[in-house]
Amino acid sequence: MSAATAQKRKELLAFIQREVVTEPAVQSVVVIGSVAAGTARSDSDIDAVVFLDPYDLYAVPAEFQWRPEDGSFHSIFVEVEGAVQFDFKRLDLAEWSKPTHVWPEPLLGELSEGWAAYDPDGRVGRLVTERTAYPDEVRRERLDEALIQLDLLLDDSNAERVWVSLGPHQAHASLRAA
Repeated sequence: MSAATAQKRKELLAFIQREVVTEPAVQSVVVIGSVAAGTARSDSDIDAVVFLDPYDLYAVPAEFQWRPEDGSFHSIFVEVEGAVQFDFKRLDLAEWSKPTHVWPEPLLGELSEGWAAYDPDGRVGRLVTERTAYPDEVRRERLDEALIQLDLLLDDSNAERVWVSLGPHQAHASLRAA
């Protein structure tokens, strides 16, 4: 874990203690992105998913800066000395708890590697673990799809076309994902 990640986590925990624990609608805060992965830089924002029940958009802001020194909130469009930037995706826990609710694939991946910074009763942690687990059948299906994509990317007649059409960055990202 980078030193910046440790600092970002400390700042988030301070924010949770001062601003979140008193808000009954906030059921959980799951950190995603670079802070969860341990690769944050000093200029990284803190990305997190906030599960709310009841769903109240006024419980916590979505994108903001918070200054620990005085507990003040600020816009992300102005530079505020000593402020920490947050980017919260606010979700309705009641809706996301329904077995019929389809969790979007990209968010599933982020949540599966997330860090539960606040989950007092463990309910959201159990839900995330349950919903991000792939049964063997689905894992095999996804692996087969990835292998087919990898085979297409590595095909000698295709490699240059992929590189030219997608560009080196996207071609490498696709290869890495496969």
